[in-house]
Amino acid sequence: MTTAFITLLTNESYLAGALTLGNSLKKNHKTTHKVAILIDKQSLSKSSIDLISSVFDDVIDISDRLIKSSPIDTLTKLGRPELSHTFNKIHIWDLIQYSTVIYLDSDTLPIKSLDHLFDKYGGTKLKQGSIAASPDSGWPDIFNSGLIILNPNHETYEELKEFSTNPINTFDGADQGLLNEYFNLKSNGKNWHRLPFLYNVTPTDSYQYTPAYDRFVDQIQLIHFIGGIKPWHGKSHSNKHHELWWKEFEKHFTKEEINSILGHGEGKNLKFTKTENVWDEEINEESGEIEDSKANIPPVFPWEHRDDQIPASRTFKSFKEIEQVVEDEFNSISTSIKKNIESLGKLSLGKIVKDQESLKDKYNIDSNEGDQWDPIASFDKVSKLPSKFLSKEEKKD
Repeated sequence: MTTAFITLLTNESYLAGALTLGNSLKKNHKTTHKVAILIDKQSLSKSSIDLISSVFDDVIDISDRLIKSSPIDTLTKLGRPELSHTFNKIHIWDLIQYSTVIYLDSDTLPIKSLDHLFDKYGGTKLKQGSIAASPDSGWPDIFNSGLIILNPNHETYEELKEFSTNPINTFDGADQGLLNEYFNLKSNGKNWHRLPFLYNVTPTDSYQYTPAYDRFVDQIQLIHFIGGIKPWHGKSHSNKHHELWWKEFEKHFTKEEINSILGHGEGKNLKFTKTENVWDEEINEESGEIEDSKANIPPVFPWEHRDDQIPASRTFKSFKEIEQVVEDEFNSISTSIKKNIESLGKLSLGKIVKDQESLKDKYNIDSNEGDQWDPIASFDKVSKLPSKFLSKEEKKD
């Protein structure tokens, strides 16, 4: 019967990983086995599906039978709420068109060909209802579910679906806790065939046994980029494993294709354009030096004063003192604005002055100071409002 490598993709954020994995298996390591993928078509764009179809031999849509983890509180403790979709790995056991399947997470990268695993551990080498997987670096008595060798079986598939409905059957809220409960803990380890760690190396920043890594680095078969930060989230020249992934990624796609693929990641669909900000730095055309445009704008309220105007230790003992500061600042600005308005002249107000009668009617403006609306007089009234307000507040206290 046919054998296959298979991965899972249920959202756009892992697209780059899945495509790189598929290309690595087919083009870099030239596998003789099928390369398949389970996808949720409803959560993927048409362009993403087209890219996937161009890389994978078998694209299997599971959008009409998605399985989601229910114990969100456990996933929160794990710090990975996005892993709720990983229960969909269960569908691999239903792919009875394949005799043996090697499942790989889409955030893994084969360093060497893995084809020999089918002969060494697949087929009759695995008894029904058992799997082969490498130990987890964080707790070696359980396996890491990033690489699993299995023989699809409908009976096991139905049992796993039923098993997943009970929240207590996953200690981490995700597939790794679920599958370990079923294949490892439930059978006291009898249904888990332990693979060497070399087939699922999970280096992390928090822990890495460097002497052992240096000793066995040439024998590593696969790197697994565990954790929330993936290589495609950004290039890192300080992480040699991420550099290795980028080298593989860039080998198979043009710069335009890479931008398109990464553009499907989380938050990438939002398009932002630069807008002008009055606080942006400006360049003095004569001196060529950068000027702070905030420097020439006086603060209005006490809390807007910078250190060079009011000491950080300045305190206000009463509303009256605050009122005085606010009033002084408003008076200062008022004087400045009056001068500007007077220099422009009332005629420069253009249509506002010409249409003063219609404005009065529209907004019920009633002035006892003459027929003509005076913007300077109006500003005087408005500028006194803060001090009046503070006086009322003081009386209430």
